[in-house]
Amino acid sequence: PIADAGIVGQFTDGILTTTGATTFTVPTTNVMQFFFYNTHATANITLNLTGATGTAVLKVPALGSIAVWAASTGPSGAITNVTGTADVINATFQMFMGG
Repeated sequence: PIADAGIVGQFTDGILTTTGATTFTVPTTNVMQFFFYNTHATANITLNLTGATGTAVLKVPALGSIAVWAASTGPSGAITNVTGTADVINATFQMFMGG
């Protein structure tokens, strides 16, 4: 595990096995660091990041990545829920979430 200020983060190698929305388990109540890499050659993956102040919808193209790092110094701007939806089955990804 990777830790920042005592809060443990989680790295995941994953596969979205359907084209429906999949909810990812967050490792801590308030995620302050989020990195997502779409490792699939052709899939587009749409992410919904939810927090105390709203929702962000991000489309990650094939072999693309996004980072939301130190989004806030407190829970008011933290990410609290993440879902991913792929446009093909068995879309692969790597992801890190930390507090």
